[in-house]
Amino acid sequence: NTGWSVGAGGAIIKTTNGGTTWTSQTSGTGNTFYSVCAIDANTAFAVGDASTIRKTVDGGATWTSVTSIVTADFRIVWFLNASIGFIGGGIASSSAAILKTTNGGNSWVKIFENSKSTFVRIINKR
Repeated sequence: NTGWSVGAGGAIIKTTNGGTTWTSQTSGTGNTFYSVCAIDANTAFAVGDASTIRKTVDGGATWTSVTSIVTADFRIVWFLNASIGFIGGGIASSSAAILKTTNGGNSWVKIFENSKSTFVRIINKR
């Protein structure tokens, strides 16, 4: 029943009742978010413009900044499980990149970067 939604101006909202009601949370940025992925009811990642990555481990009470290892306008974050996750993105004003974590987002490695690409999208097919 717990979920998040993100948007313009650093907006993050959370529901704990399957979307009946939503509560605003403080992201600490004015950058636009494009994607959020919850690992569990307490842990989630949000990504967006200007290499913005935010992480919560307390259900969104606090969102902390995660330093990006590349400059990109991120458009997608996706976790396969609690350990393995990906961040991707890029538009004309930045390079395209895909980052990967194997430790729940504690550290990230660049698995793809191309300054000539304009967009990266990660597709999950389950």
